Amino acid sequence: MIPQKVKDYLAKDGGDVLRQNKQGALRTLSQLGVDPNSEFGEFYLEYQGAFISPRPIAELLDIDDSAFPQSPIKPTIRRIDINCRKSS
Repeated sequence: MIPQKVKDYLAKDGGDVLRQNKQGALRTLSQLGVDPNSEFGEFYLEYQGAFISPRPIAELLDIDDSAFPQSPIKPTIRRIDINCRKSS
């Protein structure tokens, strides 16, 4: 379940954060071996990124790149680390 404070924060974002293409996200989650019912899976089925932090870099990128032209180079994901930190 996506925490309510995350939903509230993204609802105030004002950007195009709600996912339109859930099939693309489902496909990518499956390729990564991520359960779509996990919190991570539910987040990416509901929302699309990139999500920008107050710092000038993208902190959380989207997992579905089907809207972009495909590169002949196939990326390999070896590990996913999820680190949560409390904002100060």
